[in-house]
Amino acid sequence: MAGFLRRRIGLPLSLLLVCFSSGLAAENDVSVSRLRKDLQYLTSDECEGRGAQTNGIHKAADYIAGEFQQLGLKPGGANGTYFQPFKMRTGRATLGATNRLAMKGSLGQELELKLDTHFRPLGMSAVGKASAPIVFVGYGLSEKDLGYDDYKGIDAAGKIVVVLRKTPPLDRNGTPFGGGRNNQIGSLTSKLLTAQQHKAAGVLFVNDRDTAKKADALMAFEYTAQEEPSVDIPSGQILRSQLEAMLQSSVGGELKAIEQEIESSVSPHSVLLTGWSASMDVQITRKTVEVKNVVGILEGRGPLAKEI
Repeated sequence: MAGFLRRRIGLPLSLLLVCFSSGLAAENDVSVSRLRKDLQYLTSDECEGRGAQTNGIHKAADYIAGEFQQLGLKPGGANGTYFQPFKMRTGRATLGATNRLAMKGSLGQELELKLDTHFRPLGMSAVGKASAPIVFVGYGLSEKDLGYDDYKGIDAAGKIVVVLRKTPPLDRNGTPFGGGRNNQIGSLTSKLLTAQQHKAAGVLFVNDRDTAKKADALMAFEYTAQEEPSVDIPSGQILRSQLEAMLQSSVGGELKAIEQEIESSVSPHSVLLTGWSASMDVQITRKTVEVKNVVGILEGRGPLAKEI
């Protein structure tokens, strides 16, 4: 009797599983069909790759908003719509009409550095002006975990800081400085963030000795023109010869000797360039376009009624 019951019960369970599997398959077919329809439209030529400067991105947004409405989602954008507008930068930055750097020296000299010859703004610079005394902060590093801080004992607040590119080659153990983080630590972005943390008014980069071996060339503006400003202070680059002149007239030191001293001792040799000040004016144009997010709201129910 027990075997008979097992056989009689097993048959309906098998049929139930088959029906359940068929139902899942049907649901999957519907989902696949819906996803295929969405993808076929959103990736079609009509949507033009949904590029920020195309009409296709707006067609794609309208399509998604329509689908949200059919699904019963409430509008979550501005003015009762599904759209949350915002501006997006497109393309590379370009130099504005006015970009200048003037310096006053410890002996009363006044210098107007020629754009693209003796001075060039960074493509990632913030737009702005700064007039302040100048301080040389070596490699512009503040790496407490490595026991190295170019800003130690230096009041950089409100000053324009002059910073060598990259990092010292070796640490105190004779291994590459910063180990696997060398490129990150020595990046322009990292040094700009460090300068802003120390409340600098502006930053002027100078090629380190190794970079300048072949030629002391200014970085191409386009080199960083694709990047967004990481800080809200102006930044640019000057030639080593200009830093050399400031060091000699203010502290009687040579840049090459200072670099060698930093490398051999792996300790900072930052200094206020007494008597020197600079006036920067950096103007950069960044084109923006109007784009929008598409926002739909699905309100919770039951115990999740207060959630969306």
